[in-house]
Amino acid sequence: MFYGYERDTTPKLNAIRDELVVFNDVVSPRPYTIETLQQVLSFADSRQLDVFFSDHGEEVYDTPGKPFSGRNEGAPTPAMYTVPFITWASADFKVNHDIKLWRHSVDRSFSCADFIYTLCDMIGITFKKMDYSRSLISQQFVQHPRWIGNPLSPRTLQDYDKIDWKYPLAQSVLVADKSNLTVGDKL
Repeated sequence: MFYGYERDTTPKLNAIRDELVVFNDVVSPRPYTIETLQQVLSFADSRQLDVFFSDHGEEVYDTPGKPFSGRNEGAPTPAMYTVPFITWASADFKVNHDIKLWRHSVDRSFSCADFIYTLCDMIGITFKKMDYSRSLISQQFVQHPRWIGNPLSPRTLQDYDKIDWKYPLAQSVLVADKSNLTVGDKL
């Protein structure tokens, strides 16, 4: 099961779930697609780390009491902002990086606006203003506000974690590895 659906909608991912780390509670402003993930995993080679996250979520009648499909920055729902964040590492990459240590962070609340710090931490790059408190996988990680809403109206932005959603939020699960995925497969 993927993202709480009762029907098994992702059998290929479920079969290989132990190879990746999925971060469960991420808000993302970046554009990537499932097709990109499939292509990257299909051509994976040595010392490779692949990272995937969607550019945004989409409300598809997920929210109780809100019969709505699409996106509305003025009336946000968790489905509009919570996206999967998936990593895959080749065997050669794992030789020099213990990605099992990353699993301690899968339930942390995170905004992809801080992704540069996480990526640099994942691949071992440091720089003068590296802020490990913003790296999702760091032991020094500190949760920061995750602002959502219409960026063209900054005064209307809301802190995602302070909104009373009035219903339980969906939980995601760990998934995937390149070995069983090809470009034509449906996730």
